[in-house]
Amino acid sequence: MNIRKTIPGYFALAFGGLMAFASAPLHAASQVNIKVQNPGPAAAPGPDTAALMQKARQDSLARADKAKQDSLALTDAQRRLKEEQSKRSAMETQLLTTGLLVLDAVYFETGRTEISINSKPYLSMLARMLTKYPKLQIEIDGHTDNVGNDAYNQNLSQGRAAAVTSFLTTEAQELAGRLSAKGFGESSPKADNRTAEGRTLNRRTELQVLNKAALEEYREPGRRGYGPVTDRSCRGLRGGMRLPGATSPGNRCRMGAFPIPHPHAARA
Repeated sequence: MNIRKTIPGYFALAFGGLMAFASAPLHAASQVNIKVQNPGPAAAPGPDTAALMQKARQDSLARADKAKQDSLALTDAQRRLKEEQSKRSAMETQLLTTGLLVLDAVYFETGRTEISINSKPYLSMLARMLTKYPKLQIEIDGHTDNVGNDAYNQNLSQGRAAAVTSFLTTEAQELAGRLSAKGFGESSPKADNRTAEGRTLNRRTELQVLNKAALEEYREPGRRGYGPVTDRSCRGLRGGMRLPGATSPGNRCRMGAFPIPHPHAARA
């Protein structure tokens, strides 16, 4: 027997057996890894999950529709506001700009509180105008010159303011609860009582808006010196529209100077 040929063959056979034994665990491990990495198809969502997904879709559609409706409503409100502004009289513009209106066509007989018959058409028109701005709280103020004593002038001014208030609420009952009367007597002159002209200016009846922040809703959007109808301070409000009295320190109205009374104001 040839020993040189037999020994290498023996070692080759032994080496092959060892390799087969070592590769068997690796092959098994790879099969285990494959099974772990491929768990199979995911389970279908349960009825509760499907219901939540359906509700989320419905809520999303509802929000989109609501945003569209709010946008249309805002556009329509702005259109109607511009139409209304184009029809405003000079008297309305003055009231909404300053918050004060001198009732320069209201007359009284000397020492009396009865309204002149010639003043009633003017007051009827004023009553109709005020019904267009239901959010305004209004005070009717009576003023006199310094002829007579303080108590007399105080009572006279209060009686005249009350007479105007009563007439307005009779003409437009919806104004009841929004109007109040206050007499100032001779305490708030606008001119010098030492002259006849000054005393004429001081005898007057005025209409004053008490909640001036509410004027902002009726003003022209973007008007110089006044806050716009819609702006950043309205975030969180439906459609970005300002609600009555919703002002902010950076967007507060800046009131102009009150106008000089008409020389033909209420006569004492």
